[in-house]
Amino acid sequence: MSADDPLAMIDEIMQNDHTVDDLQRVRALIQMAVESRIQGSLDALDDLAELHPDVFDPAFCAGLEQRGFELGIDDALARRVYDPTVMGEEGQRELFEKVLETAERYGGMALSLAAAMYMDGLGTERDPAKAMEYARRAKAAGNAGADSIIAELLLSGEAGEKDPAEAVSILTDLALDGDATAMYDLGRALIAGTEVERDESKGLDYLLSASEAGYVPAVVMCLDLKRSGTPMDLDPVKRLDELAREGQSEAAIHLAQLYVEDDEYNSDTAKAEEYLRMGAEAGSFGCIEELVYRIADDTVKEEYEGELYDLIRFGVAIGDEDLNDLLAQIEEDRKKAADVPSDD
Repeated sequence: MSADDPLAMIDEIMQNDHTVDDLQRVRALIQMAVESRIQGSLDALDDLAELHPDVFDPAFCAGLEQRGFELGIDDALARRVYDPTVMGEEGQRELFEKVLETAERYGGMALSLAAAMYMDGLGTERDPAKAMEYARRAKAAGNAGADSIIAELLLSGEAGEKDPAEAVSILTDLALDGDATAMYDLGRALIAGTEVERDESKGLDYLLSASEAGYVPAVVMCLDLKRSGTPMDLDPVKRLDELAREGQSEAAIHLAQLYVEDDEYNSDTAKAEEYLRMGAEAGSFGCIEELVYRIADDTVKEEYEGELYDLIRFGVAIGDEDLNDLLAQIEEDRKKAADVPSDD
């Protein structure tokens, strides 16, 4: 064990009988790991918080997470990029600038994250050419996380390069390694048959594998295929339900939309609300906003209290700007009601 490796020291302490004093030492070591920009330190923090929440309390963990983000630790950056509660244009711009700064300064996963943000237009204008540039740099630096972006761009040709054969080769390798996103991209391409030779059976196999791995877009595509007559063993609605109950808000909001807007499911608004609550608990701004407006029925009433009021305030707190006006109106109505003198 290296004396310069705080995570190895933590692992040794935790594998043996440890006292309260040992845990305080571990607390100092995990801080050292974060300050030293050691990748994986926040994952270790999660494990410690689960085992000893009294020592590694939420405030301490949140502080270290923020410090990890400030230092540009890869896992801290990735958590922010893929966190559904990071909302608002200003917040996304700040996040993008931090990722870009870290990519230029340290390289590593930040290069792949910069590529992903350019690819999806997160915090910046969507720019496939820039996405390809950063993805190529990430790959050259040995970061395998950029491969799926390269493959997608080679398939579409959006970045000025088009090579479906190379794209399929990359996606196939990733799929064999268990990458659910690659399975989905490959399955979708094989079923569409626009850029590669059509093979619906093989494409469906990839989609089913991605669905089994818990990739929500693949399950949604399977649902569309099944409803259009494609036979399959998978029950997509059941699989979405399983994923929603596991905390995947994307699955929850899709099911809610089914039960509200779809002809086959629109008779069960209680089900829709149930799934929206699941998504809201998982921190999905979309589920929070939709739940607010479903309960509120697009009107503002003085008597809004309890859960609905808390949901609206939470939505605003995480940056959901669409709820600002609603909260302001509620606060104004509450103030007016408080100022009205009683008849007594």
